[in-house]
Amino acid sequence: MKKNEFSNLYFLNREIESIKKRIGDINYKIKFVNKYTPEEKNEFLKEEKMLSEMLLIKQKESITEHKKLEDIIEKIPSSRLRLIFAYRYINGLTFKQIAFSIGDCDESDVRKKHNAYLDEIKNKCIFS
Repeated sequence: MKKNEFSNLYFLNREIESIKKRIGDINYKIKFVNKYTPEEKNEFLKEEKMLSEMLLIKQKESITEHKKLEDIIEKIPSSRLRLIFAYRYINGLTFKQIAFSIGDCDESDVRKKHNAYLDEIKNKCIFS
């Protein structure tokens, strides 16, 4: 597991929310198709429903990937490290914010623990 794979969690959260908003926008537009002729209305509805279905598929893929990464964080043996990784990659906090959130006065200590764990699991992956 690499740092950029964990970083993907933050962006998956944003992507999932963006897709939800787009689907909501589509559903809103569908409510107001009465101004079209019946042929235009049918074509519009067909296109919007197709787009909505594509977005739902992408959303499910993103949620699956998100769940996989969250499961990896949940398997971290130390509760302190789990918090550090959750705050960092799920909530998108800086190391300084994480240190404050967990009651640590030194962000460098949080960063060192984070990086040491990444090195540890990286080495396990190489030699396993």
